[in-house]
Amino acid sequence: GRRGAVALGVITALAYLVRSQIALTIAGVGALWLLGTVLRRSWARPPPATLFVTGVIVVSAVVFGASRYHALSGRWGLICDDEAMGRLFADTDYGVVRARMSQREHGVEGEFFFGPPSKGQSGEHRELHFDGYLGDPEILDRARRLEVARMTAGERVSRFLSNISLLFVNNDLWPENTQLSGRRWRSMTIDASKDVLLAIVCPLALLGLVSCFRKPTAVLVVIAAHVLTALVTAGFFYGEARYRVPYDVFLLLLALEGARAWAPKVTGWLSPPSPAAAT
Repeated sequence: GRRGAVALGVITALAYLVRSQIALTIAGVGALWLLGTVLRRSWARPPPATLFVTGVIVVSAVVFGASRYHALSGRWGLICDDEAMGRLFADTDYGVVRARMSQREHGVEGEFFFGPPSKGQSGEHRELHFDGYLGDPEILDRARRLEVARMTAGERVSRFLSNISLLFVNNDLWPENTQLSGRRWRSMTIDASKDVLLAIVCPLALLGLVSCFRKPTAVLVVIAAHVLTALVTAGFFYGEARYRVPYDVFLLLLALEGARAWAPKVTGWLSPPSPAAAT
């Protein structure tokens, strides 16, 4: 709408700085808006002034993040150094990265390591060892490419889908908490919520996506874009259940839309025909 351009820009900019994958969401919404404008859909008519004000604020956040990243690392990028490591974990069976670093002039010396909790829970414990900076994008990307070169197209697709599934299953939401003594109730509530998510929320959310594509509105398009880009990002950069949590609200909203749009149809299918209709 015409109001709230500054609020929209500030909220989007903060969201980008916290979780930079929202840039993909913005691109997706922009593409859908452009398509809707070409097709002359009523929901795809954002006022140019709103887009301009919001865009200036968001671009300012992108420039700030990139400048700070360059000041800290000496390299140009968007936010941080975890892109190459995320791709390594997503495309290969490496579960831990270990790096020996010795820079006494900077006060940095010793071995550093990182491994996503979900990697260990899914049974992938292979380690990558090298000398240098733990997040060195060139070393990590080289190791990833060597592994990918040995894989078939089917294996890559299978791993992509497996990465997405990690948003929902095969790893604990908060692995450091569920194993604490006397905290069995945490595991029970997490397991119960996972069952509800998989059995009820996700199927209804899929119906909500169908409803969005059939009868899109501006709100539904934004919600759907958040969910779809979260899935795509998990496929390329490795998923974990805890990464899904910020997007659960969008899954719930899609589920509500799915229930609202399809419940009358299901009720009609299940209801017996009236005597008048039968004659």
